[in-house]
Amino acid sequence: MTKDAWVASHPYLRGMADLQTLVEAAVEVYIPTASPPRWNDYIDDFHAGAPLLLSSTVRIDLRPVGEALASLTETLFSKPLPEKLVHETKELIIDLRSDSGLPQRAVGRLLGKNTWAPMASWPASLPWLDSDGLVPSAIGARV
Repeated sequence: MTKDAWVASHPYLRGMADLQTLVEAAVEVYIPTASPPRWNDYIDDFHAGAPLLLSSTVRIDLRPVGEALASLTETLFSKPLPEKLVHETKELIIDLRSDSGLPQRAVGRLLGKNTWAPMASWPASLPWLDSDGLVPSAIGARV
């Protein structure tokens, strides 16, 4: 079943589908590739069942991902968003610009590391992100 057919049979999810389309278009920002990890450093965590991105022995530079997240937010702000998201996205951009470490802490949060908590100024900050990546998670109920 195509996305259009699915939305046609579930018209109450049109807002979510429209937002997903915007996010998918905005995700076309360039995300640099990461250097490969030192696999020998990860071997014990691997055998213990620890995911690579959560390993305590492997360092992965998340700065490029944080920068891409900030770029995605800027790109989304330039798109025709629902009024509530325009305000929340603008607040998020202000916060991202005022705290250079915030994008990396947000990425850490998405990876399950509790290194960041949403600022009080954004009640639904990063609503299109969940632990699996870029998806229109809870936003469907708000549009």
